[in-house]
Amino acid sequence: MNHESSFLKLRSKIDLIDKKIILLLKERCFVSKSIALYKQKYNKPIKDKKREKEVMDKIINLSIKKQINSKYVKKIFKIIINESVILQKCITKKNKDLNLQKIFFLGPQGSYSHQAAIKYCKYNSEKLKMKKCKNFFQIIKKTTNKIENNFSILPIYNTCSGAIHEVYDLLQNTNLSIINEIKLSINHYLLTKEKCKIENIKIIYSHYQPIKQCSEFLKKNKNWIIKHTNSSAEALKKISQEKKTNIAAIGGKLGKKIHNLYILKKNINNKKKNITTFIILGKQKKTTFKENNKLILILKNDIKSNYIIDIISNIDKENMLINNIEARPSIKNNEQKIFFIEFFLKNDINSKVKNFFIFKISKLIKKKKIKILGYYPSSI
Repeated sequence: MNHESSFLKLRSKIDLIDKKIILLLKERCFVSKSIALYKQKYNKPIKDKKREKEVMDKIINLSIKKQINSKYVKKIFKIIINESVILQKCITKKNKDLNLQKIFFLGPQGSYSHQAAIKYCKYNSEKLKMKKCKNFFQIIKKTTNKIENNFSILPIYNTCSGAIHEVYDLLQNTNLSIINEIKLSINHYLLTKEKCKIENIKIIYSHYQPIKQCSEFLKKNKNWIIKHTNSSAEALKKISQEKKTNIAAIGGKLGKKIHNLYILKKNINNKKKNITTFIILGKQKKTTFKENNKLILILKNDIKSNYIIDIISNIDKENMLINNIEARPSIKNNEQKIFFIEFFLKNDINSKVKNFFIFKISKLIKKKKIKILGYYPSSI
């Protein structure tokens, strides 16, 4: 019994040592995290070969002094150092992702808004984290977050279906500014989960905009039941998950690839040149003078129609064009109207003329309660 008792005591000592090793490894990880944050703050590399060699040399020398097999110690500390590097890389990547500005789009992935967001990031070399939203209201709400300085991308006009009124209504009361725009060529496809005959289709799913933009094609098939979804990508996702074979969705090429769908009919939009203009909203008002600049004004708070005539008569007709005027009922009072006036500044206009025009508009802002919604470079 005495021998057995002594043996168990030795095992207990080993357990205690193992526990100490684990606690020391945990402490080492904690220090390693702090080092990672320091390296990130002062832009230092995670992997430092010179430092690793110094650590390893010290460990080997210490193991020789303490009469421990140096090869055995070297193997252990190679693993420890390697794990420390992996941990530091994970922390710096996570912090980069957290600090990365976001751009909110109408999702899920594969939607036209998602495609526009990809194009915008590539075109502007912006490092933005793309975040999907269920509807336009959620996009505006998340971008208006007081702590973060994020962006949103929203469709505002389509050459087939015209102005997207839901977006104009949301712009009435936002504190965000239009800082840029991008145009996306839209080609709608009729998509199914697997190959089938078009006459066997009974239900069509999509967002109300693609439905509107493909109205002429849909009229030819009066027996189809049209069901609206929050986005075209949501429609594609839905039919990809359904077992039914008599359903289809209207969507784009990217969505087709994501959900591995079959193209039943190509380019079903009313017009061949079907282009959607997307606006990019942000908190910062960019007023850099670039070619083809656009200016959007909002006239609100019981503004009479003759005030619009006043604005038009005050513009420099040689250098300015009125590109579009949209009238919407006020969200606060349906009897009142809100006017959106989009100006286009000609290519050869110089910065002095632009400054003078902004000065004149500023006077009207003070006098007539006009708001500048955005002053930004026009997309080509």
